[in-house]
Amino acid sequence: MEPQAPIPTEPQATEPTTPVPAPVLPAAPVVPGAVATPPAGTPDPLAQPANKRFPTWLKVVLGIVAALIIVIVAIFVVVGQATKSAAKVSDQFVTDLQADKPSDAYQLASADFRSVTDQDQLSKLFDSVSPALQGKTTITGRAINKGGGKNTVVIVYSVATSAGTKYMRLTLILQKDATWKVEGFKSSDTPLDANYLTTN
Repeated sequence: MEPQAPIPTEPQATEPTTPVPAPVLPAAPVVPGAVATPPAGTPDPLAQPANKRFPTWLKVVLGIVAALIIVIVAIFVVVGQATKSAAKVSDQFVTDLQADKPSDAYQLASADFRSVTDQDQLSKLFDSVSPALQGKTTITGRAINKGGGKNTVVIVYSVATSAGTKYMRLTLILQKDATWKVEGFKSSDTPLDANYLTTN
């Protein structure tokens, strides 16, 4: 018998391989209000860089400046309140001066004022200074003095006149009946100091 030639075998069809998906793990539950903790060593994005922080000396300076401002404002408020009643009398005297009403102004004068200046002298004074002191008045200074057993308030005005700024200074004294009276008056072409009683 002749040997038979090998019969070629037909290649076997293989089934396509389907990739197996990786298992999906359930997400961690979200708890309201919970904050995730970053890994150790992670920089805080809200942290202020060290080189941008206020140095200690600057904080001290700012604190001192703030304290000084508070003290100045407090003094201003205290002086303003303490001189409020005196300023009403002073304002009325200035109004009478500008209106050339010496008789009305004389009623605001203290006994010491009247002892050295009578009403006729005050009238002559008003006639000479009133025309030069016409304009808007502004209080530019106040001072309190308790020297010599007297409660004294000094009020300084600036007057915006057509010929330039003029100045007036009124000294008032507290009477025994708790009313304020004008103790002295001065006008000038140059600024006047409200603290003249303590500096002179």
